[in-house]
Amino acid sequence: MDENWRHYDSAKRYASGQWDVRSYVNRARICASCHIGNVRQGKIITHEMYAAGHPPLPNLEVATYSNQEPSHWNGFFDKSPELKTEYASKVLPDVNLEEVFTSKSRVAEQTTIMLVSGLMNMAEQLRLSADLLDPEVHSPLHQIAEQDSSIEFHSWPEFANYACFNCHHDLRTGTWRQSRKLMLKPGRPNIHEWPLASAKLASMYFNDVSGYEAQLKPLVQSLNAAPFGNPVSLMESSRGLADWLEKNAWELSHNPVSVEKLPELMTSICTLAEEERDYDSVRQLIWSYVVTYDEFMFLNSDMTARIIHRDVKESPLFAGWYDNQSNEITDCLRNFQEHVMLDLNRSRERKVLSIQGMNSRNDSPVNFGIYELDLSAVFPMISAYEAKELQTNFQKLKSLSEKLAEVQ
Repeated sequence: MDENWRHYDSAKRYASGQWDVRSYVNRARICASCHIGNVRQGKIITHEMYAAGHPPLPNLEVATYSNQEPSHWNGFFDKSPELKTEYASKVLPDVNLEEVFTSKSRVAEQTTIMLVSGLMNMAEQLRLSADLLDPEVHSPLHQIAEQDSSIEFHSWPEFANYACFNCHHDLRTGTWRQSRKLMLKPGRPNIHEWPLASAKLASMYFNDVSGYEAQLKPLVQSLNAAPFGNPVSLMESSRGLADWLEKNAWELSHNPVSVEKLPELMTSICTLAEEERDYDSVRQLIWSYVVTYDEFMFLNSDMTARIIHRDVKESPLFAGWYDNQSNEITDCLRNFQEHVMLDLNRSRERKVLSIQGMNSRNDSPVNFGIYELDLSAVFPMISAYEAKELQTNFQKLKSLSEKLAEVQ
């Protein structure tokens, strides 16, 4: 590859086999293609695969996932001044670069990524459902099946596209499952709920909850019309809502979140958590809060200036689950760990599997290294989860977030 590849524009990068991860929307779409699924790329998890032992797909929060991975890239604040300027001009062309670092309107990039990915997660979840329903959409399996008649195509309803623990849970009375507010009629299987929480949060940021609920209404009506939804109206309503969500994601990526908005956003996250929500939805909200709080503390600290001038090498962002910090907010965040698996590395066995495969972009061979998932560390927390136990913690967190907003 040309040694000047770093300066390629997005189109030339794509043509040379690279993905455009500078775009927050495209980055979220790429992550969701595996972590949620993509029919056209042949990335489809089925209920039969779960029954055969595939671990359940957890909720996806792109900023958190990226920061829990061993980093092979420099964060924005760790880049040289020259690269910062180039990066910002391509990702945030309408932003005054000086103001990014010097005023209260400076950009909160990680929080913007969190909100954009929240919108795109739901959009891609809905497109997955719509493509599974659409007879005109084919996956690569169709080509393989032409040579092997024993292969069965995906069909609808695909149970893996619905909230697993709506069915797979202990039969107990007097729990949050009976007392919480339902989106659908009792007995109607719901789609995965955690993307709904992220999309609702973004609508609160836009001050357009009524607009979001109006767009959501046709989907709810379709899911209520029959068990697993009316196929025709579900496909249409899924595509319509997905397009609306992506439009908002692009708008947000071009007008990123400013640091002065972060305390209000933290309060909104806690407000959403006042409803009794399932395990993955609550974890999504906790992760969203951590992204927002960490960035707020970072952008309001002297450490920001030090990193901008490269006097230190490591960013304090996402340094861990507050093992060496102590204040009322970090104490609340630590308390969540007793109920929810927040550090995904805790669920990974330190055994790497090497899998040979092909790069779908240029048909070159590639080796994939993956960790095995230790389900014995995951399922007990899900089984013991009780939404009410976390509500007191969220209420305290909301009060503390409101105080942050007052001193802004």
